[in-house]
Amino acid sequence: MRTEEKTLEVSLVKRVCPTCTKEVDAEIVMNTRLTTFDAKNVKEMHGKVVGMLDHPCEDCKKAAPDGIYFVGIDPEKGGKQEHELWRTGNVIALKKSAVKRMMPDADISKGYTYCQDSLIESIKQAAGMS
Repeated sequence: MRTEEKTLEVSLVKRVCPTCTKEVDAEIVMNTRLTTFDAKNVKEMHGKVVGMLDHPCEDCKKAAPDGIYFVGIDPEKGGKQEHELWRTGNVIALKKSAVKRMMPDADISKGYTYCQDSLIESIKQAAGMS
């Protein structure tokens, strides 16, 4: 008796929120080449993190609906690409209107930006939060 090998698989993958690092269900992935090799690779992806969201997660959006998140990084410890950045754990949200006044050319479309930890500490000191 011959057993048929699966040539089609579907998986639900996860992405990480760039502001809080929570894992979030993201895309449904399926193989387009109907081979057992590709089907196996897709099956192994199920439930795994495959990258970062390009925006804050729903919980972060609710916490600061009119805000931009500044996520602290240490440029000396990490690389240049987003997935290589060394996050320090320091995160602060500022109102979009305030960010536009302070940095008129800043791209706030993603809802977050990475910056050196020293900037976040300066903002906290100026706001009397430190």
